[in-house]
Amino acid sequence: MNCLRSKVNRLCGRSGNQPSTAFENHNAAVQDGHQDESQNEGLSSTMDMNVLLGRAVPTSYVEMFEWNASVMGLNTNGWLKEVLLCFDILVTNASNSARLQEECEVLALKISKTHTKGAVNLSEYKNCMLAALRSLLPKVWDSTYEVAWSWLWENIERVLVKNLGSPPAYEKALTRFLNSLDDSASSSMRLAIYVRFFDAAPAGQDYFKQSNTRLHFIAGRFMAMALEIYRDPWILVEEISALGLRHVGYGIPTELIPPFVTATIDEIMNLCSDPEVIEAFRWSLGLITKMLVRTINEGSTIVMKAVNANNAIALSRAVSCAPRRERSTWLLNVQLGTQSISPLWLSIDTGSFEAAIAILRDLLTIRADREQYYYGMEELFERHPDIVKRLCTDAPSLLSMLMQGLVWRSRHTKNAMRRVNYYVKYLVINQEGGLSDALKSLAASSDPKIVSDPVIVLVSDTLWSGVVRRLFVLGKISFIISLVVFMLSQAVLPKANQSRRYIRILILAGRLTNYSFSMGRLAYNHAKRTVQAYHRQDMIKIFGKISVPVHDCNVHAVVPDRGHGCFFNQNVCIRARRGVRFDGADALHGCVDIPAADWWQRHYVLAPHKG
Repeated sequence: MNCLRSKVNRLCGRSGNQPSTAFENHNAAVQDGHQDESQNEGLSSTMDMNVLLGRAVPTSYVEMFEWNASVMGLNTNGWLKEVLLCFDILVTNASNSARLQEECEVLALKISKTHTKGAVNLSEYKNCMLAALRSLLPKVWDSTYEVAWSWLWENIERVLVKNLGSPPAYEKALTRFLNSLDDSASSSMRLAIYVRFFDAAPAGQDYFKQSNTRLHFIAGRFMAMALEIYRDPWILVEEISALGLRHVGYGIPTELIPPFVTATIDEIMNLCSDPEVIEAFRWSLGLITKMLVRTINEGSTIVMKAVNANNAIALSRAVSCAPRRERSTWLLNVQLGTQSISPLWLSIDTGSFEAAIAILRDLLTIRADREQYYYGMEELFERHPDIVKRLCTDAPSLLSMLMQGLVWRSRHTKNAMRRVNYYVKYLVINQEGGLSDALKSLAASSDPKIVSDPVIVLVSDTLWSGVVRRLFVLGKISFIISLVVFMLSQAVLPKANQSRRYIRILILAGRLTNYSFSMGRLAYNHAKRTVQAYHRQDMIKIFGKISVPVHDCNVHAVVPDRGHGCFFNQNVCIRARRGVRFDGADALHGCVDIPAADWWQRHYVLAPHKG
C-alpha cells in the first residue's frame, strides 16, 4: 500500500512534457488493453486525422483528459469538469485520509448540484483518467502505475458513492425545518446553544465577549451555513476559508469548535425528532467543522502565532527560519486557496504594535547573499499600496519606523559627508504610475513631526519644484491678471484725468473684462460645484430648513485651478533644508510622464557629519 501511495504522489507532480507522438500514445493504449474496441477505433482515427492535419497533440493532463472525454463522447457531462478541477488536490492528499475524505465530501456536494438527472457513472472519469495518463507517459507507464491510479480512484469513488444521493434530500429537510421556526423559537434556540456550549467548554466564555446581539448573529449565521453549503458549495467553501483565516487572527483555539457544534446538534435534537433533519445538520456541520479546523491549523504559522502573542522576539525567531528571498512573503501573506491574510495588517488591526514594528524593521532591512540584495520595500508597497494612509489612520506611531526604513545611510564618510539613499518611489507614484496619495494622507493627519521628516521633505520639495510649482503659477496667472485689471479700472484710472476719452475707454474695457470674464469664471465654477454637491448629496441645512452645499459653508474650501496644488494647501511643502544638499539635479517635468530613470533612488549627501 505504501508503495502504491508513493507512486501516486510521484506521478502527481509530473508534467506531461515528455515527447511522444500520436501513434506511440495510441499504441500504448492498445497494449494496455483497458479500452474497449470501439473507443480504440475512434481514438485511432481522430489521432491519425490530427497528425495529417498537423494539429498539436495535448501535452498536459487537463488538455489530454478533455480530449479523451471528447473522443469518448463524455464532454457533455458537467460533473467531469468538477472532478477535474479538484483532482490535483485529491492526488496531492492521497496519503492524508482525513483531507481526502473532506475533499470527497465537498466534491459530492458539487456533483449533486451539477448532475441533477439520472445516476452518476463514476467509472467514466476513471476511463478518461487512465487514457490520458497512458498517452502522456507512454515510456514509463506500466501495470504498477495502472494499479496505483486505479486504487486511488477506487478510494475516491467509495466516498463519493456513499454521499452522492444524500445532499438533495438533506437540503429539502433543512429548508423545511428552518422555515418552520418563528423568531421567538429561533431566538430561544440560539440562547440554548450558548448555554450548552458554556457548560461543555467554560473557556469559551473568554472568547465570546460580544453583546447578545452579536452572539445571536454568530449562532444564526452558523445555522444558515449548514443550509447554504447544500445550496451553493462553491461560494461557501470560499467563505469558510476566509472565516478560518479571520479566526487565525482572533487566536481562537480549535479545541472550542467541536463543543460548539455538539451543542448546536444537541439543541436541534431537543427541538426536532425528524432523523433526516438531525442527520442533515450533523453531516453539514461536521463538514464545516473539518474545513474550519483545517484552515485554522494551516493558517496558524509561526509568524501568525507570534503576531497573536504580540512578541517581537518570537516573531524575529520565527522569520529567521525563512530564506532571504521568502522573508517578505512570510511577513506579508498567508495564503490558503484563494483567500489570504497579511500578518502586518493583522498586527495593526489587533493593536499588536510590537509585532508590527518588528515586521516593518525586518522588511525594510537590506540583506544580501552572493547573488543579489534583498529589500522588502517593493513587496511591502505591492501588497499594501495604501500602507501610508492606513498607518496615518490606525497607527501613527509606526510612521516614523516606516520612514526610517526608507533611508539607507552609508557607514563611510568622506570630507565630513555621508552618502544617503532615499527609496521614495511609492511615495511619489502608485502601482499604476499615477500620483501617490501618500502626501495627501500625511497632510490630513496634521502631524508636524512626521511632515518634517527628511523623507517627506525630499518628496514634497521634489514634487513642488518638478510639477506643482509650474502648475500652480500657471493656474494663478489669470487671477493675477484679473487683479491687475481690477486695480487699474477701479482704483488707479478713475483718479486720472477722465476728460481724456481713452481713459474712459480703458476704464470701461477693464470693468467689462472683470464682470464678463473674471466674475463669469467664478460664477461658472461655483455653479458647477453646487450641481456636483447636489448630485453627491453633500448638503447641509441652515436655519433647519434651507439646504446648501457644504463647500459654501466652509471658509477654508479651496479648489485649485489646475494640477495638484491641493497637496500643498496644508503646509506639506517644507522649506527646511538645513544640512542637506543634492548630489544631482533631478526634477519632474510632468504629471504623467514620469522619467524612466530611477530618480527616486538617486543618492543624496547629508552634510555635515560629525563623529
